[in-house]
Amino acid sequence: MEEALPQRNILTLEGWWYEDGQSGIHGTCDSSTDCPHEPDLAAGYDHIADYLAALPDDSLLVNLRCHV
Repeated sequence: MEEALPQRNILTLEGWWYEDGQSGIHGTCDSSTDCPHEPDLAAGYDHIADYLAALPDDSLLVNLRCHV
């Protein structure tokens, strides 16, 4: 799975944003220190790969490449 899905940032269906396998931040919160919500994934790429593999077969994955 890691070869097909290189480490990326991810936004989960539940509204959590994970950057480079770090701890997540909930979409309604400004920072992880002020967030009262419990993350839906543990930190680390393996958890992200497992999350993606467990999505329903009709899920649409979108890969965005942004240049700033």
